[in-house]
Amino acid sequence: MLASFEERKFRAVTIMEKMKIDKKVILHFIKNNIPAFFDHSRLSRMPGDVLNIVKDFERDYGSTVYAVTTEHFSFGLCHTLLYVSKYSEDWEKEFVEHINVFFAYAYVYNKTFPYNSDVGRVSICSFYGNLRRMD
Repeated sequence: MLASFEERKFRAVTIMEKMKIDKKVILHFIKNNIPAFFDHSRLSRMPGDVLNIVKDFERDYGSTVYAVTTEHFSFGLCHTLLYVSKYSEDWEKEFVEHINVFFAYAYVYNKTFPYNSDVGRVSICSFYGNLRRMD
């Protein structure tokens, strides 16, 4: 079943709370519809080019991005967009919590090699209100 924007946003806030993201960051997301951005596990202001990637993804997939992490890997600089699917029946499996590690659906944009960008599941670690991709 297709979820409305408000339903996806509520789900996103629920996930952010489970991840223990700082409450001010969650309130900013609620008010401005701008996802939390973690640059190498540190909360930062989202650059315009990354925000454009988020908006394009949300438009093309009908999903809601609630957080973005950026890391360097051997295969390039990657922006990992954590999102809530437009299909509510996916919600149960799109986010799984295991102690302090979370498994979440993500679109990974490889800035170095864009043709290597893909959708899948990633593991995320939460610590002191910040997020870091584990794999």
